[in-house]
Amino acid sequence: MWSLFKLNLWACVWMLVWIIVKPFMKNKHNCLTWAIQQWDRHGGYLALRWGRTARFKWLVWPHFMWIPPYHHDIVQHYIPLKDPDTVKVLPAPYFKGRAVIGDREDEVFEN
Repeated sequence: MWSLFKLNLWACVWMLVWIIVKPFMKNKHNCLTWAIQQWDRHGGYLALRWGRTARFKWLVWPHFMWIPPYHHDIVQHYIPLKDPDTVKVLPAPYFKGRAVIGDREDEVFEN
């Protein structure tokens, strides 16, 4: 139940941020906008997990990933170019990043 509450809270925060910031961020994405764009273009599945770089354990944000329709064992996601593993209180709403394949640290390859 607590996870559902946190997910709903972040959804409300991101909707407000998106309305305010999106017109100014032309060529930038975040993990959610990138995953939805891939899903819309290629089909497949959206996956969700909690972020791993939160400063406080009780304040984590969701991280969205995309799974292609033809390879169900390959997870792709969008991470920042600058310091993707730095610990943060709040994530950047939009950033320049890169798509990577795999979700564990030992299996991440640049796409």
